[in-house]
Amino acid sequence: MTGNVGGGVLFVITSFVNLDVGATVGRRKIGATTVTSAGGSTVIDFESGTNIVFRVGLAIGLGG
Repeated sequence: MTGNVGGGVLFVITSFVNLDVGATVGRRKIGATTVTSAGGSTVIDFESGTNIVFRVGLAIGLGG
């Protein structure tokens, strides 16, 4: 199972430039599976993990 959640905020700097600040958090938990073929079977163990991502950037309008 995999799940992610996040959000962010835009702050107006000028009429065409915004500051983008946000974060996401994710979790992955898959477990083990067995792959079978004519030559036998192999167990593949997918590792679990968590991630946290913080972001800061500029969103620049191109006009129009």
